[in-house]
Amino acid sequence: MLAMIQVNLLPPEYRQRDGTNMPLLLAAALGVAMVLGMIFWWFTLSQEVTQLESTLVARQAEEAKLQEEAKKVKAIQDEINELRTRQETIIDISQSKVMWSLKLEQLSELMSKYKDFWVDSIRLLPGASQRLSMSCSALDYDLQRVASFRRALKEDPNFAYHFDGLKSDRASREEIEGYVNAKEKASFEVSLPLASTRIAKKGR
Repeated sequence: MLAMIQVNLLPPEYRQRDGTNMPLLLAAALGVAMVLGMIFWWFTLSQEVTQLESTLVARQAEEAKLQEEAKKVKAIQDEINELRTRQETIIDISQSKVMWSLKLEQLSELMSKYKDFWVDSIRLLPGASQRLSMSCSALDYDLQRVASFRRALKEDPNFAYHFDGLKSDRASREEIEGYVNAKEKASFEVSLPLASTRIAKKGR
């Protein structure tokens, strides 16, 4: 028998459509799922980043607060150490056989000739060989004047009597404000070891 040939004479718009293309549909669905997954992943990461940034800001604020507290604690500790040093100096001076009131008067008389010099701090350092330590300053960076001041301390017979020489470091230059005739100063340390033999003789 001969196979029958069927011809669809209906117009295209009235013909029955072909079956759905499943591979194409699955690929489209997979693409949509991947896009949605990436959007969800991005949203999750954004939330984590926001949370971490908030934690970082809080930690930085806490760190700044702790640093400020640490500065306050250090300032208090420095003040305590300074007061203890002064207390020890007073004790050492009270136990020393040197008449320090007279020695300070002699120092004041010497410095009256150097009106542009002053003493920032003065300490009596304890130990096997006690010594008087002074932090000094002078208007302008004039090393000749500094040398002259050192010689005056060392060579004055009354002031230098209880000391065994003089040691001093090199003067450093520092800028200053508030002075009309000077914009800098010289800062230097002076160390005067006590002459133990003379102190012993005085104590007898």
